[in-house]
Amino acid sequence: MKKRRITLFLIFIICIVGMFSIYPKLNMKAQTVDEIQAEIDKIETDISAAKAKAQELSTNITAIGEQLKLTQENIATTNTQITTTNTEIKTTEADIISKEDEIVIKEEEAEIMEGDGGNSLRAIQSMSHQNFIVNSIFASESEDIADIFSTFKALNTLSESIVDSLNELITLLEDIKIDKANLEKTKVALVAKKDQLEVTSKELELQEVYNKELKIQASSALANVQDSAVDSGKSLQVQKDTLNILTDAGCTGSDVYGVDCGVDDVVNPSSGFIRPVESGQISNEFGGAELGGNGYGHTGIDIANTCGTAVYPAANGIVTSVDRGSTIGGPYVTIMHLVNGKNYTTYYGHLSAQFVNTGDKVTTGTRIGNIGDIGLGVTGCHLHFEMNYGTMWAWAANNTGLFFNPRQMVSFPEIWQWYSGR
Repeated sequence: MKKRRITLFLIFIICIVGMFSIYPKLNMKAQTVDEIQAEIDKIETDISAAKAKAQELSTNITAIGEQLKLTQENIATTNTQITTTNTEIKTTEADIISKEDEIVIKEEEAEIMEGDGGNSLRAIQSMSHQNFIVNSIFASESEDIADIFSTFKALNTLSESIVDSLNELITLLEDIKIDKANLEKTKVALVAKKDQLEVTSKELELQEVYNKELKIQASSALANVQDSAVDSGKSLQVQKDTLNILTDAGCTGSDVYGVDCGVDDVVNPSSGFIRPVESGQISNEFGGAELGGNGYGHTGIDIANTCGTAVYPAANGIVTSVDRGSTIGGPYVTIMHLVNGKNYTTYYGHLSAQFVNTGDKVTTGTRIGNIGDIGLGVTGCHLHFEMNYGTMWAWAANNTGLFFNPRQMVSFPEIWQWYSGR
């Protein structure tokens, strides 16, 4: 029982902590001139660093591109060498076959020459240019010794000639075998060369894949840095526009707009917020799933209606920024308010039209734009409505902790329930 009580107590504590983490304190300090100037200095430093990083990445991408080009050229050269080597191997193999055929022929000729018995004279007869002498001996019936001696002498001479021819044939046969052996060594060397070239080719192909991936990663990093620099530039402009509004109102140092300065500039300070669209239905709540991997979830509430439906300020105030070309949120307007002595900023995104400019003083009856469906991943016509504490839009202030659920200050029906009236 005691363990159960402790568990219930822990759950209670977690719920209480959770409530405070979900709903920020209402007395959060508004941005002052000093705070905005410090943020401007920080953003300018970040932009300079981003530019330096972009230059470094661009240099790296160029170097990677050159290395990739060199690698591809080496691959082409190596493949050409492989093709040439394959041709040389085939030529060498053909030469070896030719030498083998020559060896067979010469060996057959040698066997004929080395024949003995009655076939030897016929071999001499078939191969010697002195065949007429042999024919004379066999055809003659003469017993003349001189003729016989002459015949034997001729035979002896012919025999020596055959031996010489046989020796020459044997020498030629050995030379052919040596040539074949050299060709086989050449083939072995060529095959080894081809194998090494193929290994080199595979290594170069792996290097090519690595360089391509490295280039893709560097290009992606460069795009991210450039996008970040663009976002920082827009944030910087919002900061400067807001600072100009505060300084024009006479705000300095830690003055709070509408309280310590700019009191006369405030357009009828409001006692609360009202709906920014006359009619519609909530199609997406605050929080929930992370959008675009930003880690902060849905930082506003979506009000669905047909494109072209009028959008109004949720309270009287001054327009602090107008962006007509934002990629993610589409064209938007931000307005600074003084409500019950505290500064707030509201954001109106995905607009199809905008009718105000930075510095304009607006009331809850001023038409600032129209509902649209413009922006990255936007599906369907709706207004993305955000609220945050302070004199500046929280994204521009690089402080998403300033956002809070608009339902805390604006009365909306349950999701997908149609409403009419502000």
